[in-house]
Amino acid sequence: SNWDDLANECWGTVERTFQAFCGARSDMDGRGLAKLCKDCGLIDKSLSVNDVDIIFAKVVTKGQRRIDLQQFEAGLVLVAERKNVS
Repeated sequence: SNWDDLANECWGTVERTFQAFCGARSDMDGRGLAKLCKDCGLIDKSLSVNDVDIIFAKVVTKGQRRIDLQQFEAGLVLVAERKNVS
């Protein structure tokens, strides 16, 4: 269906964005997530850099300092919830 095509296209864009902010690595640290949120204009009164740090802490595996694509996607859902966007 068209909806599935659109959803796949959007998540493909998410994957490319994730990779762009990972640099040479295949995973992302908290600084990368904060930079992405800043660069995309997501930081405002409803979402602070501190909020992004808390979101990162919620999705990262305990004891680790970097997130993979699946954890990044989970983090984006939390960012959207924080900004009241579905």
